[in-house]
Amino acid sequence: MSLSNIDIAKGKIVGWLREEGFQFKEVDDSNAYFNLMTIVGGKPYHIFQNKGKKDSVTVVSNLEFSPKQIKLFSKIDQTEKQSFFCNLRIALLARQSLGDFKIKPKPPEQIEQIFISSKPIYYDALTKSNLISTLYDIHKSVMMAVWLLEEAAEAPSGTTGLQSMYT
Repeated sequence: MSLSNIDIAKGKIVGWLREEGFQFKEVDDSNAYFNLMTIVGGKPYHIFQNKGKKDSVTVVSNLEFSPKQIKLFSKIDQTEKQSFFCNLRIALLARQSLGDFKIKPKPPEQIEQIFISSKPIYYDALTKSNLISTLYDIHKSVMMAVWLLEEAAEAPSGTTGLQSMYT
């Protein structure tokens, strides 16, 4: 029995993650042909193929701010919240590798989560370099969001419990 294109793509991705020393696990996902969760900088990222897509994979992250970061954001005045929200959206839109992002639950007044996804990586462009670069681009977008929050709150860099959000 021959392997399907989906099995071949998954096998390549698994091999590349192993070659580069990433630990990963397969996650049950009824909406995906496969969903591999790996860790970058202590934060989980998912590499998956949606069942609605027959020839592409996507890299995603769901940044959840820590209670300390949420409290810090709540203390920012409304003008600064609006400025942070505007700057965050512009910065995320400027990242060429991003496909989509959603800021929840009620921006700009309340921001607790930011869902970030890559553009689809189509099979004809699915290379080790493209996949790993996209994974790191999504990670840099997450870091950028945290640093923009620190800047808006005038908190010294690294003091908002960055590592605590990765637990």
